[in-house]
Amino acid sequence: MRIPQLEYPLYKQYTIPFLPHAFYLGSFILLIVLLILNVALVGSDVVTTLVSDPYAIDRPWWMPSFWPENLRPPIGDGCQPVSLLASDSLHTNSSVSLFSYAFRRANVAKDGEYTDPTKQMRPVPYMANPFEKCDVRSIVWIVELPSRRMQFKSGIFCKLGGQKQFTFKVPDNITLAMTHYRSENGDLGQDDMGEYIAYSTFSDHLGMGIPTNLNGIGPIFRGSTANASSTSSSNVLAVLDGLQKDLFKALLSERTLREMNNVFYHSKYIVEWTSASGKFCFGPDFSLDGKLYTAECTGLRDISRVLRAYGTTEDRGAGYDLYPEFLAPFSATTTNFLIALRDAIRIDLGDIDTSSNIYLNKTFFDEMIEIDPYHDTSAPLLINAELPWRISLDTYWQSCTPWACTNRTWAETYKSVPADTPYEAMVLPYRPTTLTASVLDVSYLCPTLRPKPIASLLMSVFVATV
Repeated sequence: MRIPQLEYPLYKQYTIPFLPHAFYLGSFILLIVLLILNVALVGSDVVTTLVSDPYAIDRPWWMPSFWPENLRPPIGDGCQPVSLLASDSLHTNSSVSLFSYAFRRANVAKDGEYTDPTKQMRPVPYMANPFEKCDVRSIVWIVELPSRRMQFKSGIFCKLGGQKQFTFKVPDNITLAMTHYRSENGDLGQDDMGEYIAYSTFSDHLGMGIPTNLNGIGPIFRGSTANASSTSSSNVLAVLDGLQKDLFKALLSERTLREMNNVFYHSKYIVEWTSASGKFCFGPDFSLDGKLYTAECTGLRDISRVLRAYGTTEDRGAGYDLYPEFLAPFSATTTNFLIALRDAIRIDLGDIDTSSNIYLNKTFFDEMIEIDPYHDTSAPLLINAELPWRISLDTYWQSCTPWACTNRTWAETYKSVPADTPYEAMVLPYRPTTLTASVLDVSYLCPTLRPKPIASLLMSVFVATV
């Protein structure tokens, strides 16, 4: 038995042509849009990751580059600040990055003096705030003999800039303590320059872990003068290490001459040198019962910038000698290195002042760095000495750093090279490619969007769609 089909005697065409087709197509497009929207909304997980820049824009994987920033979906409460602790060893993000800093104090006072010890912050939040201005006011140099182990200490006061509108209080300034170690023999003491080169470079010939005692080998960076670049921060390290070699040589010469002539010298010498501007230097009215530093500091080579200098020996107990004569003969070499260390720290902290930095201005370098006559004076005394004090002419004058070698003092070598003229693997002045202020090189915990695995993505989209 056949069931008849339903038939309508009246045939009427839709008023809107192709309405069913438009409805089906619109529904399909809407479904695709909703599917994409669901994938965008629920297809990612918020995970916490370590990032170096808390202000970097983290675009979701599905967001095109032209998408307006205000349409980016919010991700939690943003990055978490880093808490600065006194036990941390801090570095900056500069290309030099040789020096280690320790946090000492954060101030919130607004009186411009920051002298109230109670107005400090603990804990101290930090959110990649750049160093607006850092003051390297003084450097303390401690040398031990006969090993020639050296320690350089400096307290650095930095004003912080950058964004500070957070739910937490960012300090206006911080005080850092810098300690830099050098040792002629890496087996007898810590040598920061040697370790920095040893563990930051790789050589096909020497491999990883270049010996930290770099004094007995020739240049490691044997690139030709054509490969020397004024934009490389190696120029700063090369000059700093060369002037350090001059200081090592002067200490060895003076120690040897005193041992040869049976003249006493202390086992430890301490010198404090200031690079500050203002009334921080010794004056003609100095007295032990009055103010110590009342004179206006003049040029960087002003002898009144030596705030204290004395020698002491362990077997003498608390005794010491003020302004010991051991250090006086090569004071020019000492000042050369202290100026070089000061300006290297300034570059590391982001102070790119080309008018008063020996690395950034070759004319200023030639004005500030002096050729010390001490080396020419002591050379014949040691070359013509009796055994076992005698040394050869080549042994006395030849000096090598990982960048180059010379047959005279490094101060004389660098002064004799014109500006923008390479000397083996280095060239002055140094011209950094970025002129932005430095920040502390730390990592921040930040929420970021990461795509879900396929199974989780399908489940999330299905649930959201239903």
